[in-house]
Amino acid sequence: MTWAFDIDYGGEYTTIYGDAGPCDAAGYGFSPSSWWSIRLSSYLVAGGCDTSFASGPRGSATFTGAVPYVGADLDDAVTFIKVWRG
Repeated sequence: MTWAFDIDYGGEYTTIYGDAGPCDAAGYGFSPSSWWSIRLSSYLVAGGCDTSFASGPRGSATFTGAVPYVGADLDDAVTFIKVWRG
């Protein structure tokens, strides 16, 4: 998956990979570093993943497909992301 600094996948970005191959129903969970946790605003899923769950100190949300904006509660406050193939 690709994490982006700004909404609509803009600004700085990084690509994250799971170690066990393409996405499946079990998926992968990630805890962004402290640097990314306070900057993440959007992300793209990849590798067969099509569903994601993001959480942080102000709330959580489940998404389908790409996430052009995590929403006001999660913007710059994501502490965990899980992705899977639904």
